[in-house]
Amino acid sequence: FLSVIPSYLVSEMITVAALRRAGKLVGKHRPQIVGITGSYGKTSTKLLLAHVLESKYKVFTTPQSFNQRYSVARSVLDGYRGQELMVIEYAAYRKGEIRELTRYLKPALAVITGLACQHFSTFGSEENIIKAKSELVAALKDKSKVFYNGHDQGALDIARAGGAVRPV
Repeated sequence: FLSVIPSYLVSEMITVAALRRAGKLVGKHRPQIVGITGSYGKTSTKLLLAHVLESKYKVFTTPQSFNQRYSVARSVLDGYRGQELMVIEYAAYRKGEIRELTRYLKPALAVITGLACQHFSTFGSEENIIKAKSELVAALKDKSKVFYNGHDQGALDIARAGGAVRPV
């Protein structure tokens, strides 16, 4: 256990430094950020949404399923060139992870794909998954739009837990 601590600390320092640099870069251009979270379908939703938006806007999106703090920050540093829109996946493998990412890359609106049991082993309960995923919604300004999968009660639960009054 003790032998892992130094590498963990170095990894966290590198991740936070990358997040800070990515946040500064994005802060210079102030794009609208669409945040996507849920238990499934984040990457497909991100790619489809970016494809549709590219007909009218310059859009940045993270490659593949890059959706954790370091991979999102690194993608922004490597590929963001002042596009007016960003479509980003926000994944959670522990409580607080999405909240931390939104401090540096604050979404203007959120998309919730759904809730599934594949994260039970990580979070231990549906309630914990909802709390972790709802951090994206909680990061939005008041009256921001929250879009969710209307066929998935869990998606609505995530939206409401984050404070969405009337999700769309």
